[in-house]
Amino acid sequence: MQEGDIAVAARVKLHTLDDKTFEAKPIYLIRDKTAISIEDEVKELEVTLRVERIIPEREQLVIGVKQKAEEEDFIIMKAIVFPYINLLWLGSVMMAFGILVSIVRRYRENSLKSKA
Repeated sequence: MQEGDIAVAARVKLHTLDDKTFEAKPIYLIRDKTAISIEDEVKELEVTLRVERIIPEREQLVIGVKQKAEEEDFIIMKAIVFPYINLLWLGSVMMAFGILVSIVRRYRENSLKSKA
């Protein structure tokens, strides 16, 4: 807080279905004609509250509520069929065979040169 600031705190009570009560105090701060909303989080409920704006003519507060999204327990995968994938594999096998033939040929040439 600085000199000249105006702060309004909302005291919000949250009641659960199993009769538990939680309290949140979001703050609405006005500093140099700029409104700043300070959130308050209720960790047990994973809920965040903040004062969005004040309507003085109606004596009302607009309070925003944000709840943490539930995490999903599955992964979505997309399978794509490539029509010419077999041609790619055939080319890879042919290249591997060609490399193997060249290695054998070089080995035979070098063994013949070393005997001579």
